[in-house]
Amino acid sequence: MNTPSHQHRAPPAAQQAPTSLFEARWSDQVHAWLRELGSTEVEATRLLPRVMERATAHPEELAGGKVQGVLRRAALDIFSAGLAQAALTGDTHATHRLLDAWQVEILRWCRWQCPRGVSHEDVAQDVMVAVLSRLHALREPERFRAWLWGVTWRSVQARKRKAWFWRWVPGDLERQESTGASPDDSYESSERSQAVQQALEALPPEHRQLLWLCYVEGQTRRELVDLLGIPEGTLNRRLTAARRAFEEVARRHGLDPEPSPTAPEVLHG
Repeated sequence: MNTPSHQHRAPPAAQQAPTSLFEARWSDQVHAWLRELGSTEVEATRLLPRVMERATAHPEELAGGKVQGVLRRAALDIFSAGLAQAALTGDTHATHRLLDAWQVEILRWCRWQCPRGVSHEDVAQDVMVAVLSRLHALREPERFRAWLWGVTWRSVQARKRKAWFWRWVPGDLERQESTGASPDDSYESSERSQAVQQALEALPPEHRQLLWLCYVEGQTRRELVDLLGIPEGTLNRRLTAARRAFEEVARRHGLDPEPSPTAPEVLHG
């Protein structure tokens, strides 16, 4: 039985042209971006077809002037997947190349997520350290972007929690970090700190203890869970209640939080 000829007919050239024209238009630029990320000439040449395949898999995403953004992200993701895979095998050079490739993106993410009073550069450093210590937990190297976004978000939240208390004592945290003073010495160093101390003393003991451990001593969530012997969800609820109680008492003492005068303005959408 003869097979209908249309089942073997190749797609018209006009239907194939857009992809080939697209590759011809952008191949050199993508190759240059791969080199900027730190790939070798051989790596860039090998990865280029995969980047193009990733970028053109969903043509609708290329509409509306989004071509460069889609291609840049595809280049970074494809380049990162190989490095992440190598890093998981213990290749420290690959780990450092991975961080170098993502440094600009991490800084950008932190700059737009950090509120007033939180240094995006400090948070970016936290993210770098977290990647070095937690990379072994990455399960899907090809999804490194999503994993890194989660690490960045958690690092921002940790800094925001820390910054919340020190907005009530402006300047003291910076003085502590620059002089190496203990938390107790720094905390007691200003008249405003004494007013904060009075507000803390007006709180129930469990609230006062929790705020001191978390914001003055700087203990982490994991450390507090271990120390207090409570689930993390319970800890979060108690911290929220303690913060609200402190804010009410502090305002009755004539205190208001003050944002850092050196902190950059950010847009909140």
